[in-house]
Amino acid sequence: MKKLFVILFIIGTLLPLNFIFSQTEEQIKNSLKTLFDLSSSKNYEKAASYIAYSGNDKSRYWADTYKSSSNEELSQVKRICKKIAALNNISDKYDVPSISHKKVNNVDIYTAEVDFSNGEQKLKTEFDFINIDGRFVLTEIN
Repeated sequence: MKKLFVILFIIGTLLPLNFIFSQTEEQIKNSLKTLFDLSSSKNYEKAASYIAYSGNDKSRYWADTYKSSSNEELSQVKRICKKIAALNNISDKYDVPSISHKKVNNVDIYTAEVDFSNGEQKLKTEFDFINIDGRFVLTEIN
Protein backbone atom coordinates (compact mmCIF):
# COMPACT_ATOMS: atom_id res chain seq x y z
CA MET A 1 0.00 0.00 0.00
CA LYS A 2 2.86 2.36 0.85
CA LYS A 3 4.54 1.65 -2.51
CA LEU A 4 1.30 2.38 -4.34
CA PHE A 5 0.99 5.70 -2.52
CA VAL A 6 4.59 6.64 -3.43
CA ILE A 7 4.03 5.72 -7.09
CA LEU A 8 0.78 7.71 -7.25
CA PHE A 9 2.47 10.66 -5.55
CA ILE A 10 5.34 10.64 -8.07
CA ILE A 11 2.94 10.39 -11.03
CA GLY A 12 0.75 13.15 -9.57
CA THR A 13 3.77 15.39 -9.19
CA LEU A 14 5.43 14.74 -12.54
CA LEU A 15 2.39 14.90 -14.83
CA PRO A 16 1.55 18.55 -14.09
CA LEU A 17 5.22 19.53 -14.51
CA ASN A 18 5.32 17.77 -17.88
CA PHE A 19 2.12 19.56 -18.93
CA ILE A 20 3.56 22.94 -17.91
CA PHE A 21 6.79 22.32 -19.86
CA SER A 22 4.73 21.19 -22.86
CA GLN A 23 2.86 24.53 -22.78
CA THR A 24 6.19 26.36 -22.49
CA GLU A 25 7.53 24.50 -25.52
CA GLU A 26 4.50 25.53 -27.58
CA GLN A 27 4.86 29.16 -26.51
CA ILE A 28 8.54 29.13 -27.47
CA LYS A 29 7.78 27.55 -30.85
CA ASN A 30 5.12 30.22 -31.44
CA SER A 31 7.56 33.01 -30.54
CA LEU A 32 10.16 31.45 -32.83
CA LYS A 33 7.71 31.21 -35.75
CA THR A 34 6.58 34.79 -35.19
CA LEU A 35 10.20 35.96 -35.19
CA PHE A 36 10.87 34.03 -38.40
CA ASP A 37 7.82 35.58 -40.07
CA LEU A 38 8.61 39.12 -38.88
CA SER A 39 12.24 38.77 -39.94
CA SER A 40 11.32 37.51 -43.40
CA SER A 41 8.82 40.33 -43.91
CA LYS A 42 11.33 42.89 -42.53
CA ASN A 43 8.86 44.03 -39.87
CA TYR A 44 11.63 45.08 -37.49
CA GLU A 45 9.43 47.39 -35.42
CA LYS A 46 7.18 44.51 -34.34
CA ALA A 47 10.09 42.07 -34.04
CA ALA A 48 11.68 44.35 -31.42
CA SER A 49 9.14 43.17 -28.85
CA TYR A 50 10.28 39.55 -29.39
CA ILE A 51 13.97 40.20 -28.66
CA ALA A 52 15.38 40.72 -25.17
CA TYR A 53 17.33 43.91 -24.64
CA SER A 54 21.07 43.27 -24.29
CA GLY A 55 22.51 46.77 -24.52
CA ASN A 56 24.46 48.89 -22.06
CA ASP A 57 21.57 49.79 -19.74
CA LYS A 58 22.05 47.24 -16.96
CA SER A 59 18.57 47.87 -15.52
CA ARG A 60 16.99 46.73 -18.80
CA TYR A 61 19.40 43.89 -19.66
CA TRP A 62 17.22 40.79 -20.18
CA ALA A 63 14.46 42.50 -18.20
CA ASP A 64 12.97 44.33 -21.17
CA THR A 65 12.72 44.07 -24.94
CA TYR A 66 14.19 46.37 -27.55
CA LYS A 67 12.28 49.58 -28.26
CA SER A 68 11.50 50.20 -31.90
CA SER A 69 11.26 53.95 -31.18
CA SER A 70 15.03 54.08 -30.58
CA ASN A 71 17.09 54.15 -33.80
CA GLU A 72 20.05 52.58 -32.02
CA GLU A 73 17.97 49.72 -30.62
CA LEU A 74 16.10 49.22 -33.91
CA SER A 75 19.49 48.88 -35.60
CA GLN A 76 20.30 45.94 -33.27
CA VAL A 77 16.92 44.37 -34.02
CA LYS A 78 17.55 44.66 -37.78
CA ARG A 79 20.93 42.96 -37.40
CA ILE A 80 19.37 40.03 -35.51
CA CYS A 81 16.42 39.75 -37.89
CA LYS A 82 18.68 39.76 -40.94
CA LYS A 83 20.59 36.83 -39.45
CA ILE A 84 17.32 34.97 -38.85
CA ALA A 85 16.07 35.76 -42.38
CA ALA A 86 19.36 34.52 -43.86
CA LEU A 87 18.97 31.19 -42.06
CA ASN A 88 15.43 30.92 -43.40
CA ASN A 89 16.45 31.89 -46.93
CA ILE A 90 19.09 29.16 -47.26
CA SER A 91 16.72 26.43 -46.13
CA ASP A 92 13.64 24.72 -47.51
CA LYS A 93 12.24 24.03 -44.06
CA TYR A 94 13.07 24.00 -40.38
CA ASP A 95 12.30 21.69 -37.49
CA VAL A 96 12.53 22.11 -33.73
CA PRO A 97 13.54 18.66 -32.46
CA SER A 98 14.12 19.72 -28.87
CA ILE A 99 13.82 22.47 -26.30
CA SER A 100 15.92 22.31 -23.16
CA HIS A 101 15.91 24.32 -19.95
CA LYS A 102 18.73 25.60 -17.78
CA LYS A 103 19.07 28.15 -15.02
CA VAL A 104 21.90 30.68 -15.34
CA ASN A 105 22.38 33.40 -12.70
CA ASN A 106 18.87 32.69 -11.42
CA VAL A 107 17.35 33.18 -14.92
CA ASP A 108 15.39 30.42 -16.66
CA ILE A 109 16.81 30.02 -20.16
CA TYR A 110 15.12 27.81 -22.73
CA THR A 111 17.18 26.67 -25.71
CA ALA A 112 15.33 25.69 -28.88
CA GLU A 113 17.46 23.53 -31.12
CA VAL A 114 16.47 24.32 -34.71
CA ASP A 115 17.45 22.22 -37.72
CA PHE A 116 17.39 24.19 -40.97
CA SER A 117 17.22 21.80 -43.92
CA ASN A 118 17.97 22.23 -47.59
CA GLY A 119 17.83 18.91 -49.38
CA GLU A 120 20.23 16.60 -47.57
CA GLN A 121 22.08 19.42 -45.82
CA LYS A 122 21.21 20.42 -42.26
CA LEU A 123 22.33 23.37 -40.23
CA LYS A 124 21.78 23.08 -36.48
CA THR A 125 21.29 26.40 -34.67
CA GLU A 126 20.32 27.16 -31.08
CA PHE A 127 17.94 29.96 -30.15
CA ASP A 128 17.87 30.97 -26.47
CA PHE A 129 14.68 32.39 -24.94
CA ILE A 130 13.65 33.89 -21.62
CA ASN A 131 10.24 34.86 -20.33
CA ILE A 132 9.61 38.60 -20.02
CA ASP A 133 6.13 39.65 -18.94
CA GLY A 134 4.55 36.36 -20.00
CA ARG A 135 6.15 36.24 -23.47
CA PHE A 136 9.13 34.17 -24.52
CA VAL A 137 11.68 36.45 -26.17
CA LEU A 138 14.95 35.74 -27.92
CA THR A 139 18.22 36.38 -26.10
CA GLU A 140 20.83 34.70 -28.33
CA ILE A 141 21.41 32.77 -31.52
CA ASN A 142 24.26 30.23 -31.39
